Amino acid sequence: MMDLVFCGTPLFAVPTLERLVNADFRVRVVVTQPDRASGRGLGLAASPVKQAALELRLPILQPDKIKQNEEFRAELERIAPDAIIVVGYGRIIPQWMIDLPRYGNLNLHASLLPKYRGAAPIQWAIARGESVTGVTTMRIDAGLDTGDTLRHERAGAHKIVRVPARIDVVGDRCDVVAIAQPLAEQIHQRGLAGTNRAANADAQRTVE
Repeated sequence: MMDLVFCGTPLFAVPTLERLVNADFRVRVVVTQPDRASGRGLGLAASPVKQAALELRLPILQPDKIKQNEEFRAELERIAPDAIIVVGYGRIIPQWMIDLPRYGNLNLHASLLPKYRGAAPIQWAIARGESVTGVTTMRIDAGLDTGDTLRHERAGAHKIVRVPARIDVVGDRCDVVAIAQPLAEQIHQRGLAGTNRAANADAQRTVE
């Protein structure tokens, strides 16, 4: 069973988290934004991903910052995940997190990249009157939504977005295959790379 860290915050990210758990991936911890003041009374409100993680009885981390947070870094290094899955987390993933898991970081982005990189891609698609939108699974690198694209899944915007208050239902289009298949491909590619490296090392020893 593969150990994952899941980073996400909005309702859009909840279906992916739930389906990863139901697909028997081992989500070791859920990382989400800190509770924020909300409503007229300005009481603290948990993110949709935190609420889902509580229902799923998953460990939760809510760091205020992640780039230079030694306690948070030590905890993720202790977990030593095979991969980190990011869906609408709301923070730029630092290089140390990119380098940590052996199968890398995968991001499910709520647009058909290269359109609408960065924040609020669903809202931008609506504002621009797009008739088709969707999700992109991609590797995370040091840039802003600039990693290698692994998979696109299209959906008619008029079919999945009825009113602005429901924009996050686009997340229901995210079947676990949007993450699981690219992750399997990553593992296969890394396995081939490891096999090739071993073969090259054996050949080098034979020459010597």
